[in-house]
Amino acid sequence: MANFSSPAGNINNLSLSSFSIDVRDFHATVVALSFEILLALFGNALVILAFYRSHFLRTVTNFFVVSLAVADVLVASLSMPCWLFILVADIKNIPKGDQLSQTVLYYSWQFIDILCSTASIVNLCMISIDRHMAINSPLTYHSRMTPRRAKASIAFGWLYAFLCASLSIVTVVKPVKITAGPVYGVFISFAAFFIPLSILIAVYGKIFFVSLRQVRLIHSIRSVIQGINCENTFKFRFELKLTKILGVVVGAFIICWAPFFSMVFVTAVCRACPSNFNRVWVNSSKWLHYSNSLINPLIYVLFTRSFRTAFQQILRGFCCKGDCGIRRGPSTDPERGECGT
Repeated sequence: MANFSSPAGNINNLSLSSFSIDVRDFHATVVALSFEILLALFGNALVILAFYRSHFLRTVTNFFVVSLAVADVLVASLSMPCWLFILVADIKNIPKGDQLSQTVLYYSWQFIDILCSTASIVNLCMISIDRHMAINSPLTYHSRMTPRRAKASIAFGWLYAFLCASLSIVTVVKPVKITAGPVYGVFISFAAFFIPLSILIAVYGKIFFVSLRQVRLIHSIRSVIQGINCENTFKFRFELKLTKILGVVVGAFIICWAPFFSMVFVTAVCRACPSNFNRVWVNSSKWLHYSNSLINPLIYVLFTRSFRTAFQQILRGFCCKGDCGIRRGPSTDPERGECGT
């Protein structure tokens, strides 16, 4: 394979050239990655379909959840298959065309990688801000975070991700020589990971302390007056549990993406460091960040009753004809506190 200088810090290039997987691991790699692709597509497609078919899931917060699922579908349908093809071609010495064709293939794959990873973490940032508004200002939340504003925020997030990914292909001296180099590696590390990660930690830290204070306040009120403001208490419980679930999503994202972006940053600032990276570390970082695309749907199934109910309805609908006694989901808006999440 041609030796491209990756604008994302040469990590993608390292995983495909000098540190290619051993032939004896070839079949296991293909099977495992294919299985991961299918699971990611299936799980995220269920999230999108559940949102489309179940009215009780059409909350403002779930707009961002669906946007995140779309990013994961793109990873599973475009980025991961392209990476699998490059691995297979590299191991089996399948002709990949001339150097220009290889450049186009590599850049198309890298563009999707950067676009979807940036879109994912931007969506997580917007989810955290949405949860902060719901917990910290519950009385004004619905007037401030309207569906129209949520959709505008999502559009801005994808535009931001598109611009970040586009910057990786603007510096080309020759048609087949990529020269974005270490500057872009540092830029994308901060723009797509370290700065958004700081926002996530700060916002969720504040959410935690606000939630703790409100829980103590609710318990103190209950000790004086039983049964007062019951609807608001149920609503707050729902918001708090949803925040915990989304916190798990954020934690999974950090675990999956931190190794990759750390290596991108180190490679960008230390030109001699790539040769010191172990092949297992490099390929594992790719596997790990791709696995994030199938983790989020699993979190929804395990922790969210409303999504779990919607998934059951969809799956039973595929298996049954007519009315099979499918259990109906909540008929009320989950944000009113009457949904059993």
